[in-house]
Amino acid sequence: MTVQEQVAYAEAHLDGATVTRQPDGIYVIRWPFEPGAPWEPSKMTLIVLVPPLFPSQAPSGFDTLGSVARAGTAVAGVGMRQMGDEQWMHFCWNPSVALDYTSEDAIWRFAKFAESRFLSLQ
Repeated sequence: MTVQEQVAYAEAHLDGATVTRQPDGIYVIRWPFEPGAPWEPSKMTLIVLVPPLFPSQAPSGFDTLGSVARAGTAVAGVGMRQMGDEQWMHFCWNPSVALDYTSEDAIWRFAKFAESRFLSLQ
């Protein structure tokens, strides 16, 4: 399964997803997500950067567009970074179990992992 096929699968199966490819070969996948309370904001944009060497190089966590808080409190394992003209919050959270990064839905599974982290901390 090529990275292009995996990115296309993720784009087709994440509601509202958009994909762009940077000159360095990194795919940027963005999609809207509503984790609800106690997360602020309640509506956010999640972002996964798919490295050009994927699947041999896995994503290094995920991001949100802008800052995120949980019940008004900063979240552990995160940091702000400037990406072009945007501020992103980077979450250094990765799956605790191995994902099969060679499967058709690997990037989608990683994206769903990102969503699950917010839902598990309700």
